[in-house]
Amino acid sequence: MSLKAWLARRTSSPGKFAVSYSSGIIGLSQHVARSLVAFAGQKKAFSSKPKAQPFESHFDMLQSGYESLTMDVVDLVGGIDPNVAPELYSRAFLTVAAFSWLHSQSCAYRYMHEDHAHSFSVALVPAMLNQMASGIRSSTRPDLERKLRELIPHLSCN
Repeated sequence: MSLKAWLARRTSSPGKFAVSYSSGIIGLSQHVARSLVAFAGQKKAFSSKPKAQPFESHFDMLQSGYESLTMDVVDLVGGIDPNVAPELYSRAFLTVAAFSWLHSQSCAYRYMHEDHAHSFSVALVPAMLNQMASGIRSSTRPDLERKLRELIPHLSCN
């Protein structure tokens, strides 16, 4: 069977393509969230009030008085175990997933026929939610959908 025939059979409609595509979005979201958490830190107790602050490198973060969640090089390269900071991981995962969802819909409407883009977009959210349970174990599907939809206005440039 040729690659074209296999791909056509697996993604014969925009909705089926969205289902196949969603696993990639969730995998990417998990990897990026783990990397973000691995490079996260918190202000030391004796320092001034903590605030969100980006740094160029892990060393810069340490020099600014922040403590790293991990110093293990394996965690910094491959991403940290989500159980080290579950709340931070959940927020990072949801944010990356919401951004990926928004970007995917934008690309669909830009590059697909309108009816195909609509079909893709309608199928994408349920497919993502089905797979997100592995990323955030403590949330129900309606709770995940609500959190995901709450993030969208903060990520949209409209």
